Amino acid sequence: MVFSKEVQYWFRIALINLAVVAAAGILLRLKIAFSIPWLSQKHLLHAHSHFAFSGWLSFVSMLLIAAVVLGQQGLGKLTQLLKWQLIAAYGMLIGFMYQGYGLVSITFSTASIVIAVIYTIQMWRYLKSTDVVHQFFKMALVLQLLSALGTFFLAYLMINHIVHQNWYLAAVYFFLHFQYNGWFLFTVLGLGIWLLRYYGIELANARRCFQLFAIAVLPAYFLSALWLPMPQWLYALVVLAAAVQCVGWMLLIKDLAPALSLLKKLLPLIVQFLLGMSALAFSVKLILQLVSTVPTLSEYAFGFRPVVIGYLHLVLLGVLTLFIVGLGYATGLIQPKRLSHVGTITFFIGVLLNEFLLMVQGLSYMNYILLPYANLWLLFAAIVMFAGLLLQAAAQYRSRISA
Repeated sequence: MVFSKEVQYWFRIALINLAVVAAAGILLRLKIAFSIPWLSQKHLLHAHSHFAFSGWLSFVSMLLIAAVVLGQQGLGKLTQLLKWQLIAAYGMLIGFMYQGYGLVSITFSTASIVIAVIYTIQMWRYLKSTDVVHQFFKMALVLQLLSALGTFFLAYLMINHIVHQNWYLAAVYFFLHFQYNGWFLFTVLGLGIWLLRYYGIELANARRCFQLFAIAVLPAYFLSALWLPMPQWLYALVVLAAAVQCVGWMLLIKDLAPALSLLKKLLPLIVQFLLGMSALAFSVKLILQLVSTVPTLSEYAFGFRPVVIGYLHLVLLGVLTLFIVGLGYATGLIQPKRLSHVGTITFFIGVLLNEFLLMVQGLSYMNYILLPYANLWLLFAAIVMFAGLLLQAAAQYRSRISA
């Protein structure tokens, strides 16, 4: 095992949190498919999305960055921050489900931001400016803090009872962009380069890739705001940012291509599959970003809710989650049991079905056609994902008992 038992313990908690995210997704789909008066769809949506960020992706990113950077030093005092992050995440889950944006949920959301600041300060002293993996982690931490500005602006609008749809959406997409394409993406890219290095593979263009993504991340925000009126020079900059990210990714693929035969010998089949699917999903994401700069296609992308939800799930599940689970197998954080493999493949089938249904639903909406039983099928996809995660969790629990 690459990491310590302590890291494995916290990683298992992260996987349980992922299952909770999936369970909240089932509740959300139940509410959409059936009439459940005592459940608020808006509150459920906030609970589901906030816990996906704080309880799953932020939690596991904090854990893995610390595990990689500190190595044999152990997590040390950062263990306390992980505990507080866990409390804040579940506080948000319960708070948002119960009252939406209210005293409880806002208190725990604020606590999560404070934890992020403390974590960044504590980790920063261990990060070296000359190591490209550490550069990715540094940028990830900075962009995590930057994303909080979107949250603060939303709070300002609510406190002052300012109803301005464009401002509201701009703040939401600001938060989402610098979480998805900043904090989470730069963490995963850093972890990916670190994992290849662990297997003896150095990417010659890793630093150049970092520079390209770092340069593009700020203007790329406006890819999420193409519905706003903007001058031609800004639109051109947005198109350039989307193209620059594609170039950065192609440089990594070019470096990685000669090493694929070696990786096939070193990596288990399940790891090859998960990392390969994550890379494919990321390629699709970058292509969709570039295509979305075409005005007519941009109107379609932002005009139909299933398309937006499908894109967000493509990144959260297809790119980020599949990579992290693959990394878990590659480093021994997930025990390669048969039941665990069955659970992982079941989860992947659910992800694939979910994306397919959302894509078909988006296309049908574009043609003003209602897809029959779409909400029931999406509920089924959510159940499949949850079932896969339960099987995986059961496999890890059984391996812990036998150990």
